[in-house]
Amino acid sequence: MNHEQKILAAAITDRAAFEAVSASLRDGDFTESAGLVWSVLGDYYGRDPNCGHADAELLSAAVGRAVKSDKHRDQFTQLVTSLAAQDVSAANVMADFVAVRKEAAADRLAAALLGNQATDELLAEYERWHTADTIAEGLEEAPEVFRGMDLEHIMVKDNPDSLIRVWPNALNERL
Repeated sequence: MNHEQKILAAAITDRAAFEAVSASLRDGDFTESAGLVWSVLGDYYGRDPNCGHADAELLSAAVGRAVKSDKHRDQFTQLVTSLAAQDVSAANVMADFVAVRKEAAADRLAAALLGNQATDELLAEYERWHTADTIAEGLEEAPEVFRGMDLEHIMVKDNPDSLIRVWPNALNERL
């Protein structure tokens, strides 16, 4: 079973895995056939927000209906049935997904550095994934860091709504 199939199997057996991976998917992450299964699985979970996992028979039938070619319909339905029958650990598949993202971000950054290409976005992506333990952490934007600037330039004192109020009031006025 390849990496793509393990992700699909984890997503079929665990909705949380589906939602975590969905948030970080990019074009080209899946082959066309896996993308079709993923799309039908997304429709399946979209109809029932409380569904924790996909029913193999219903999903297989839905994928079969989505495949227009009679020749390929059996292959797709058998694929879904076999994926649903796999005993995968969704938590470990998600950890592997993060590891693959880390490696891919490092490879893209290295290629850009070697090719003298712009690296700002790639560096930010690498920093996010390098420190991430979960997919959600890899998607978080890094906090904005100000260096070499005076505090007066960073803080907006003209807008009282942007200031943090402290208590007692006398201390608030002093600050």
